[in-house]
Amino acid sequence: MSFKFKPADVFETRHNAPTSADQQAMLRAIGVESVEQLIAETVPAAIRLPEALALPPALSERQFLKRFK
Repeated sequence: MSFKFKPADVFETRHNAPTSADQQAMLRAIGVESVEQLIAETVPAAIRLPEALALPPALSERQFLKRFK
């Protein structure tokens, strides 16, 4: 008997994210059109960064732990 398992260190396999439809329903429920509008209406402009952070590509948990140790 053999089993084929997906890698457990991949975040996506353990995370139950809301679907696009779920996100739209939540946004409608609070009266905004988008996540960007929600942020604009809740986070003061004075503390928001003017542009996106320049971050390196994401690592899997295994890759991170290998570098971290």
